[in-house]
Amino acid sequence: MSRWLCILCCSAVLAASELAIERAWARASLPGAEAGAVYALIRGGARDDRLVAASSPVCAHCEVHEHVRDQRGLMQMREVAGGLAIPAGAALELQPGGYHIMLIGLHQPLRVGQRFPLTLQFAQAGPRELTVEVLAPWAMSWDDRE
Repeated sequence: MSRWLCILCCSAVLAASELAIERAWARASLPGAEAGAVYALIRGGARDDRLVAASSPVCAHCEVHEHVRDQRGLMQMREVAGGLAIPAGAALELQPGGYHIMLIGLHQPLRVGQRFPLTLQFAQAGPRELTVEVLAPWAMSWDDRE
């Protein structure tokens, strides 16, 4: 019995040490939009990592972006130089008004209820494939699912 308990505990520790991505979502496109954004919750694994790139067949290319305030006090989006740090054991939320994955050159509009693949590339964990769920264009979080 103790051997099985040890195996279960070791499995739980290994699973907890893995980087995980949850609740990946995007907003439906507004008419004429050529770009979109993906948001998600990233849970760091046992060691520090860095989100360095992303790709998806729904767009020409992806960039890791952040919102920053310029000298005039206006909010702007810009690519995160060198990627986004994911500290070991920490949770990092990609969310509206903060860090996000920018989908540039959408091949077609994103529609409510649609799901599409996205690959996130991490410096240590390597590529992670996930499915993104498209929510309403006014959604502000994963909790806004209909």
